[in-house]
Amino acid sequence: KNGQIIWRVRLPVDHQVGAGSSPALWRDLLVLVRDGMDAQYLTALDKHTGRAVWRTERPPIDTSRGDLKKCFSTPLLVGSEKGEQLISTGARWIVSYDPNTGKERWRLRHGEGFSNGSCPVFSHGRVIFSTGCMKAHLLAVDAGGTGEIPATNVAWRITQQVPVLSSPTVGGDDIYWVSDEGMASCADAQTGEIYWQKR
Repeated sequence: KNGQIIWRVRLPVDHQVGAGSSPALWRDLLVLVRDGMDAQYLTALDKHTGRAVWRTERPPIDTSRGDLKKCFSTPLLVGSEKGEQLISTGARWIVSYDPNTGKERWRLRHGEGFSNGSCPVFSHGRVIFSTGCMKAHLLAVDAGGTGEIPATNVAWRITQQVPVLSSPTVGGDDIYWVSDEGMASCADAQTGEIYWQKR
């Protein structure tokens, strides 16, 4: 208030390396994704006091290389038929949580991607997201599952000119994105059919 610091929090991991997503505000909670080289978790702080309300560890990542565990994607908060969801892309996984408690709703192993900078979007009951490095794919997954959902929940996949860093955007029934190489694309958000790609 009036430029004064109300509270300050030191996160419990002392050697956090690499995490860089932006916080997300949900009601009275400030949600932080901490996908660094040495630890991967989400935490929610009371926005008035800075007190930790919940903390949830991320799914396991089967590599010993810390740089393959990083992610920089800011979470997406959506309301769906299955209730409120906080959806967070990470290295190898995309996961949906209950934003009030941090309890996991569903998870999908998207592959070997990491260092995701692209943020997910929501359209027609589906989450659309980029898998990150090494070869980014754009996937649409139904957001109504529970537990670890199978690859059959992936409605469509695009492998051409998909960004690692920039985020897609939805306009009506279309989805637009720009690749890291500067190629703009437009596709049908429901089917994944590419309408055009232009530099």
